[in-house]
Amino acid sequence: MSEMLGNQLFMARDYLKASRQLSAVLKVEPENRKVQKKLIICYSQIGDMSLSLELFYDLIRKDPYFIIDTDLYNEDCPCPDIIERMKKDKGENGMSVEYHNVLGTLYLYCNIDESVSWFKKSIAAESDQPMVNGILKVLTQLHTAPRSS
Repeated sequence: MSEMLGNQLFMARDYLKASRQLSAVLKVEPENRKVQKKLIICYSQIGDMSLSLELFYDLIRKDPYFIIDTDLYNEDCPCPDIIERMKKDKGENGMSVEYHNVLGTLYLYCNIDESVSWFKKSIAAESDQPMVNGILKVLTQLHTAPRSS
């Protein structure tokens, strides 16, 4: 399995195939944050929000700025396009906890305030989400603590 092939599939927006390649890389290199960052998006797009949130929570506990400081253009981040499409096509899913969690996750790549807002909506809809509560705790602490260099 190849990280390069996984990256190419990610850039082609073939999230299912990219997730297979990148998850194989992550098994060999469990601390590869670049792979984790892409897998979070892949899993959110193939409907595996539990894996997406798990990776997301793990990564932001270690280094939230690795996602927050995403260079949308140079990293070919699909989040703004995915968010726009999701908000346009929300239909009945627009009120679901999973919908809120996906948007909360994806927004952190572009806008921390929007990310926090969507995770708060998720908790308002269903309070018994320990991982989402943990995510919110990490993100809200970033607003109160000065950023270290």
